[in-house]
Amino acid sequence: MTSFDPFLLELIRSKEEWDALGRRLLNELLAGDEILDFPTSAVPKLSIILVFFNKAHLSLLCLLGILKTLSLPYQVVVVDNGSGDETAALLGRCRGLHVIRNDTNSGFGPACMQAVAVAHG
Repeated sequence: MTSFDPFLLELIRSKEEWDALGRRLLNELLAGDEILDFPTSAVPKLSIILVFFNKAHLSLLCLLGILKTLSLPYQVVVVDNGSGDETAALLGRCRGLHVIRNDTNSGFGPACMQAVAVAHG
């Protein structure tokens, strides 16, 4: 995962390049034993709400961008909206996230409301 540099992302010009980068990094993460360790704060200044439904490779890029660029106290609330891909494995490699798992896709709006109910930033 050391090959991820969020400041070089501006060089990516197409959906195919985003997909390729995300898939490569996801494969690297899942093949190794690295844990993405998100800082926790009792009093976050910001709550970030993410709703995932499949597309684990793009979800990883989102999480890495947050992890590599934010410096203020924050919390990340992820709702896995019934994903059937590697999203569960990805979230299993993350520490410090508040994860809500839905058995089925409840829709974007209801998933956001689930996250808001536990957010405190």
